[in-house]
Amino acid sequence: MKKNRIIFAVILLIITTSVLISQRKLAEPDVRCRMETIPLQGINIEVFHRYVTYLYKSGTLDIENSKTTEAAKMYIDSTLDTYKDKNPAVVFDLDETLLSNFDSFKKMNFSMDWEKVNYDSCTLIKPTFDLYKHVLDNNIKVILITARNEALRKNTVNNLKRLGITKWDTLMLMPKDMKWSDENTMYFKVNSRKAMTEAGYTIMFSIGDKITDLKGGFCDTTFKLVNVLY
Repeated sequence: MKKNRIIFAVILLIITTSVLISQRKLAEPDVRCRMETIPLQGINIEVFHRYVTYLYKSGTLDIENSKTTEAAKMYIDSTLDTYKDKNPAVVFDLDETLLSNFDSFKKMNFSMDWEKVNYDSCTLIKPTFDLYKHVLDNNIKVILITARNEALRKNTVNNLKRLGITKWDTLMLMPKDMKWSDENTMYFKVNSRKAMTEAGYTIMFSIGDKITDLKGGFCDTTFKLVNVLY
């Protein structure tokens, strides 16, 4: 037993060090966009699940993501004057950006079965919630764009309000007849930002945990959060 604990501790140290180092490697020459690379080769899946749980329960993931959200706050503070009279807005993704599905996935032993996710009991991701409040405090509009299906609107709204996310201009969910895929998600999110731009908003930035939240334009810059679940 003692030997197994030592082995786990060594593996955890190696993986954690690798992830933290990777956060400081820029995906682009822009400090506001972070990418993660988690080494899975040769790692026992049970050990990896324990590692993911550790990242959540210890607050390590929040600490790492707060570096991105603090950079986003600095961006707001340093550029807000240039957005005067431009109806500035910020786009937030939901899952693993404002809301965490960790509890649901852990109960499923991380099986990633989205049909079994409890969309009424997602928990708050504090660093992003703090950014959300900073956006509102600066009279910037909030736009929520998610790959969740329109059929989940009621569950989503109830969950958001229960967690204190009560103010937004628009909440956009994927149409009921649109099948989920990375390609469809990208198409939906890009065109949603385009529609908001055409409606008169100037999107200062989009923040999310997946590339599909960031690519495609119709925002001035992007911020990427760490997602270790999927």
